[in-house]
Amino acid sequence: MEPLDLFLLIAVGAGAWTLRRSLADLEQARASRGWPSTIGYVVRSEVLREAYSLGETEQTFAPAIEYSYTVSGRQWHGRTVSAVPRLYTTFRDRADDVCRRYVTGAEIAVYYDPSDPSRSCLEPAEGRNALGWATIGAALAATIGAAAALLTRTL
Repeated sequence: MEPLDLFLLIAVGAGAWTLRRSLADLEQARASRGWPSTIGYVVRSEVLREAYSLGETEQTFAPAIEYSYTVSGRQWHGRTVSAVPRLYTTFRDRADDVCRRYVTGAEIAVYYDPSDPSRSCLEPAEGRNALGWATIGAALAATIGAAAALLTRTL
């Protein structure tokens, strides 16, 4: 197998995995729109910082929100803020904004899956936001597939 073929195979596989994962996230995000809510409380609210290096040392930030809620007399704990997965950000302000919305000790609305109350979120999906990862995965897979087809014809 040629190195280019191996690269294309890996890249198309990564695109397909991203698409598959994002479609599952999209399905859960859509379902969250109809979930009932209950009262909960923020147990922990902080910004996590992670350093990494790709030549230069960079930092990413993510809000870490933990909450508790009760469904049918049983207490549950959750950490999912948005039903739509979000990336870490290099902008601390964005992570701080989330933590300001969910201050430790605050009473909050928690949305939960009635068929599995362990699945919950604080912000059910909005239609336009739920397509982000699916679009990225589909675009990645299509672009790499098209590039592979063109390269094999020209070589």
